[in-house]
Amino acid sequence: EKPVGQDRFDVFGTKEDMWEGRSYFIVECKNKTQVTLTDIVNFKSKLRRFYQGLPEDMSGKAPVKALLAYTGKLPKNANEVVRDFKPAIKFKKF
Repeated sequence: EKPVGQDRFDVFGTKEDMWEGRSYFIVECKNKTQVTLTDIVNFKSKLRRFYQGLPEDMSGKAPVKALLAYTGKLPKNANEVVRDFKPAIKFKKF
């Protein structure tokens, strides 16, 4: 877990590539029966603050991959809540 500003992520990784520069991988874990829309919106807010906190010269090109990993159920409209959000959020059930 790495603090970014006041936010913390369950998994935070970086990768440096000579040609592509730095990229980020961020995971939020939800081990609960039902993931709520509030959980998803909070993750989006944390990602937005992280992305906005990147140096200006990186914000336009730094790829950020985001995953919400969960064990229970997602709300039926979860994909609608993250549609068109940048960086894109993917869902993965474990």
